[in-house]
Amino acid sequence: MIFLLTYPILLILIYQDLKHMSVVRLLLSLLICAQAIIGVVELGVKEWGTFFLINISLLALQFLVLKLVYRIKNKENRAPLINNVIGMGDVLFFIFLAGAFSPLNFIGFFTGSLIISLLLHLLFRRSHNRIPLIGYISIIYIIHTLIFRDNYNDAFLLSLLPTT
Repeated sequence: MIFLLTYPILLILIYQDLKHMSVVRLLLSLLICAQAIIGVVELGVKEWGTFFLINISLLALQFLVLKLVYRIKNKENRAPLINNVIGMGDVLFFIFLAGAFSPLNFIGFFTGSLIISLLLHLLFRRSHNRIPLIGYISIIYIIHTLIFRDNYNDAFLLSLLPTT
């Protein structure tokens, strides 16, 4: 139940992102700190730190691939990736997510939430092409944590694997 500490911040972020397409970075910093405290309380420093470093490494790899694709696609445009392709708020929110899951759960949640966010964007397309990623993923995160409760336990995902 300690994860409920993040809900008020997430609800504010949902409102800000869906209404204004921008969020207050201080709230994202508070969210990251709150999740770090939750992770350390639930798992201990060593295990949570290991999960966090693995997830951050996965994010770094994804950003590297995104940057390469962006550079190949836009050879003349050397604008930075952050704030041109993806917002700094989104990056900070991804850091929060990296601290909120075990690596297996992170891969599943991150991939699934990006796909669902794209589908929601296509369904509720506004007059612009920007996706309120923080708002959509926050909604998905709240629903996910209400259903599964333990983002650090891989037992559910492992139970889906076939046994011999």
